[in-house]
Amino acid sequence: MDAEIASLLQALDVNGQMDNTIIIRMADHGEMALSHGLREKRMNCYEETMGIPLVINYPNGYFGEQTWSTRTVSNLVSSIDILPTITELASVDLSPFKYRGKSLVSFLRNEARTCEDEEFLFTFDEPLAPPGIAGYVRCLRTSTYKYAVYFTENGSCFEYELYDLINDPLEMNNITPPGFEPDSRWRECHEKLTSLMYSKGAMPNLFDWFVKSVPKVWHRKGSLAADVG
Repeated sequence: MDAEIASLLQALDVNGQMDNTIIIRMADHGEMALSHGLREKRMNCYEETMGIPLVINYPNGYFGEQTWSTRTVSNLVSSIDILPTITELASVDLSPFKYRGKSLVSFLRNEARTCEDEEFLFTFDEPLAPPGIAGYVRCLRTSTYKYAVYFTENGSCFEYELYDLINDPLEMNNITPPGFEPDSRWRECHEKLTSLMYSKGAMPNLFDWFVKSVPKVWHRKGSLAADVG
């Protein structure tokens, strides 16, 4: 991959287009690399899976007289923000299409501020998951915590994870483990996730999420999880 990127950059340079080109490099998923004892990127929402590379290069002076050296932006952004970013840079009006992402050009201009209260939805649907395995994921990610519900396509099995990302950034302590009785914090997180899913059109369609997904005591049996409440 590095060699292919180098070939493209060299072609831009040779043809005199390097100072007239914005380059966006990103991936479509992360990689567990044995974090949490897992490999690949399927059926989980750990930071190693959710976090993807995103590097945007633009010519000096492209946004006016001010120039910026390499900067790292810590704001939470989503991959669905890339298309609105490209269309704004290309002066294309995306508003008639009601696209859900938002442009990141304000970050390139160094105008955007850190937003501590933003909430992001992460989804993963694995129709090839073995029977009874919770291969579908809906996750609420904020700057301070992460709440996830894992479930089967028909809603017969649920698992839950809640992590305090401030005190537990490596996600080693699930606050809603098997056998845990639902408390007010768990229920509040679930309500926020449900609201975000509903607003983004990410509700499952083979069962009633509002009825079946409510926080409950759950237990994992081997590689399976079963409702007990």
